[in-house]
Amino acid sequence: MEEFLIPESQLYSFLHEEDNFVVHFLEGQKLIVDMATIHQKHGYDLVYFRDCILSAQPIISFLKAGESVGLYIDNEEPYFRFKLETGANGLTRFLLLPKSLDEIPKTLLGKGRLTKIFPGTHLKPYTSIIEVSGMSVLEVVNHVLSHSYQVDSSVYLATESDQSVMITRLPPINVNKNELKERPSINAYYLQKKKFLTDLFKEGLTDNDEILKAFESEGFTMINKKKVKFFCPCSKEKMILGIMSLNNQNPDTLFDKNQSEIETECDYCHTKYIIQRSDLRILQ
Repeated sequence: MEEFLIPESQLYSFLHEEDNFVVHFLEGQKLIVDMATIHQKHGYDLVYFRDCILSAQPIISFLKAGESVGLYIDNEEPYFRFKLETGANGLTRFLLLPKSLDEIPKTLLGKGRLTKIFPGTHLKPYTSIIEVSGMSVLEVVNHVLSHSYQVDSSVYLATESDQSVMITRLPPINVNKNELKERPSINAYYLQKKKFLTDLFKEGLTDNDEILKAFESEGFTMINKKKVKFFCPCSKEKMILGIMSLNNQNPDTLFDKNQSEIETECDYCHTKYIIQRSDLRILQ
């Protein structure tokens, strides 16, 4: 019996030239399956983690080559930490702590932080701090789009499949920035396309050709696509440097008297590393 393989997730960008809108369509089934497998999520955890990832991932549409972005949410009640780090190349990693949530928080109470990292070392990262009282993760992302990125965009989540769309209203195309014709707002445009998008979500398409055919039948032209996949760049060396920085470069505070090694684990991918006492002394 032939094994069914889920295609790698992709983020498609489609132009609707008639109204000058771009719809970024995230087909995220493989990404969510990988998340559930790596982090062993189910129930409340899986549903909430899924929504967080599908809300935030489309932001890479605004990244230039070599750029990366991190979205961090520190919620106080209930306590949890959400982190997503992703790049223009579509490689992404994420975590949700603690490992198990007792309930899905309807709104957040805490702080959010967006950090954008530029290629090279001559430019400092851009950081934006967001108060997230009374907001959902989706609302935090849409706030980031309008205030940090200052773009006319909104993300909408599917309920039927592991997919989402980010709709972007492009600026006026003439030099005086006056509308050549009256165009709908983001939400009005979404309502116009709601049946098409809802039907698309219900189908849960993962095949590239089928997705292209569906959008082309609605008058869209694909202008870009990129694979999106989980990738964690952790290593033993990075883990050692992190341990040293947290312990003032004093390895004796980490080991018991007769202990020669400790086991550490990456929160993002759960890879385990054995750190020898001698490993830390080499870096002193």
